[in-house]
Amino acid sequence: MQLPFHVHFKAVLGIFCLATLCSCSAKKYLSEGESYLFRNSVRIKSDQKIEDASELKLDLENLYKQKETESVIGIPKHWFYYKTRQNPDSSSFSRWIRKNFGAPPVIYDKQLAEQTTGVMERYLGQRGYRSSEVIFDAKTLNRETSVTYTADPGPRMVIDKMVLFSRDPEIQEVLNETADESFLKDGSPLDIRLFNLERTRISRTLQNRGYAFFYENYISNIEMDTSGAANRAVMEVLNPTDSTRHQVYQNGHITVFIDYSLTDTTATIDTVIDGVTFISPGLPLLVQPRVILSHIFIRPGEQYSKSLINQTTRQLGKLEIYKFASIKPVIDTSRAHTLNYQIYLTRNKKSSIGGDGEINYSTIAAARRNLVGIAGNVSYRHRNLFRGAENFSSSVEGGAEINLTRQVDFFNSTNITFTNVLDIPGYIDPVRFYDRLSSIRIGKNNILGNNFNRWLKEESSSTVTVGLSFFDLVNFYRYFSFNSAIGYDIQPEPNKRIQINQFGFNYFNPEIRQQFQTILDNNQFLAESFGKQLFTGFLFRDYSYTLNRQPNRSGWAWGINHGLEISGAEILFANQIYNLISSDDVVFQLGGKQDTTEFSQFLKFELQYTIRKEFGPNASLAFKFHTGLAFPYGPYSRQVPYVKQFFVGGALSNRAWIIRELGPGGYEDPNPVINPRNPFYQSGDILLDLSLEYRFKLFWRFHSALFLDAANVWTLKEDPERPDANFTGNFIDQIALGYGFGFRIDFTYFFLRLDFGYKLRSPYPLENGSHWYPDAFSQFPRNGNPNFAVNYPF
Repeated sequence: MQLPFHVHFKAVLGIFCLATLCSCSAKKYLSEGESYLFRNSVRIKSDQKIEDASELKLDLENLYKQKETESVIGIPKHWFYYKTRQNPDSSSFSRWIRKNFGAPPVIYDKQLAEQTTGVMERYLGQRGYRSSEVIFDAKTLNRETSVTYTADPGPRMVIDKMVLFSRDPEIQEVLNETADESFLKDGSPLDIRLFNLERTRISRTLQNRGYAFFYENYISNIEMDTSGAANRAVMEVLNPTDSTRHQVYQNGHITVFIDYSLTDTTATIDTVIDGVTFISPGLPLLVQPRVILSHIFIRPGEQYSKSLINQTTRQLGKLEIYKFASIKPVIDTSRAHTLNYQIYLTRNKKSSIGGDGEINYSTIAAARRNLVGIAGNVSYRHRNLFRGAENFSSSVEGGAEINLTRQVDFFNSTNITFTNVLDIPGYIDPVRFYDRLSSIRIGKNNILGNNFNRWLKEESSSTVTVGLSFFDLVNFYRYFSFNSAIGYDIQPEPNKRIQINQFGFNYFNPEIRQQFQTILDNNQFLAESFGKQLFTGFLFRDYSYTLNRQPNRSGWAWGINHGLEISGAEILFANQIYNLISSDDVVFQLGGKQDTTEFSQFLKFELQYTIRKEFGPNASLAFKFHTGLAFPYGPYSRQVPYVKQFFVGGALSNRAWIIRELGPGGYEDPNPVINPRNPFYQSGDILLDLSLEYRFKLFWRFHSALFLDAANVWTLKEDPERPDANFTGNFIDQIALGYGFGFRIDFTYFFLRLDFGYKLRSPYPLENGSHWYPDAFSQFPRNGNPNFAVNYPF
């Protein structure tokens, strides 16, 4: 039953009235002449162009001496505070309300507003606006005050000549060598932020040149000379005293405590390798010393470098057999300007067993099916398999879709996956493939790029993966898959990750049931993509790159993920060479005529870009752009394998549609409607998936979201059995739109998410000739397609 519009209107009006009544009832607590501060705002007004006006405005908004009143669903927090503060015998529920919803009242204070203008003017002066002026205007209506701060920055002071010097000639030489890296140059604005960046740069540079005890407080503030025609800025790198200079330090003894314990500090075994001493409580050693040495980037006798110490700490921290890794520098009292190092490695549990579960829900209205998906996994992890800090993990995951209506089979689908991963610390390249590639140079750089080559050698671990999977879609098909891969996991930064599979193959063996065979008989595109196939890559299989940036000062965060997969290139090359030599036209295959496994040749590229704007701690706007392209190549492969094609719909895509319900293109699939036992199975070679989501906090741990989704898939070639399925210039008209809302519960480490999607625009014309659903909004908030999942969709 759908609720009429006037019911929705009354509900919204009721919430508005409740918020208004709560606000009015709290005003009785105010004294004469008092008002609540309900809003602060900043306005920048200038006759000159302000290049960073939006960022400057955000900085000024963080300088309010008095924060505005916060609300929960339109109800001021001080209303909850007043209602619960004067009850000494309050219940635990009242105390919970006060803690999670209440806050002391914010009563407007004119003096604090005046202080805010002073703070803002001083900050503008630090940013180079030396003649700035800030005024405020407070307007009170019905005992609620709004304050607007208007800032006129005025002209900005620019450094015409920047002078950076030191009385120490050796440090002056370093400053001259790195002058091009400076943040303060001729023509730069006189900005405190640039000054802080420059102080950090100088300090970091000198610390990496051996000056172990050089700190930022040795760098003087900028002194401006405006007496001449130009603004001359001077910044000095100070010596410790008038009679001493900063000293360059060398690395001395390096001692590694392999199995350090706060409760047991006895050490009986010591080993020396390349001048580094390893100490352990006894035999056998927890980890082979040479493995640890490969993660230590400082050596005795070398010059001190802070970046190498940080890199050592980071790399040792990646060894999961150790819970903590710390480096303690100690001044050598017997040798001048020498630092000794004590490295403490505290062991982690050698092995562990874990598991978790997941549940999701979806409705297929046309087929009158309610599906609940359940999944769980059990995993085993060994963090030191061969005493080389090898991390071995093995997991078994199982899941099923259950049909709650019981009108058809109780289980709609089942799946089981068995995965084994061996993670070996360090870079291993037995065939020296990447070593040979890196020797090829283009100008000053090698063909792989100097940064990537360094990351591969210093920041990677080698991985071996073996897995089995089984999937059964009742009355349709089931398949068995075996995969194996050898590659590298590279993480040069906490927010950057590159995964490469240099060698890998995947065997796909489907078993087609009669109900699906009937569909394949009438659809050549699907039939050609559903045979026994082997996906191979002997020199390169695939890669994925992930980069996520945290919110900047303006609240903008973004992330990018892209990947490339290629199969069968080496097999195709060998096949072509063989045919060229033999003057034959043989197609390499496995098995006989009755049981043939084809070598699949295809290329698949995928890109996802996300961007998020945070409006304070409790609201944000997020956008996702996801696209992909897959195509077969060579004369022997006709289609991209079905399991490698793209699909949309469901909890991670267009949430108004079920998984695989959409597409391809403007094709309307009649099968699930004609026969309710048929699930959705559509896929394509081209993907376009966009989402816009406004996320906001309701109260306590409860959050909500409003979203708009747009998505579809297309085939590259025309499909006679599925008209309008291929990608053309008309693709925009075939994009399906859905909207909806969702609820989320924050459990700190993860979110539980329940989203309701509503079909707004169809990829094909409806019965009325339009793409737009006539009841798109009247069905809200009932009859949405529910999607139950864990964490954000993007």
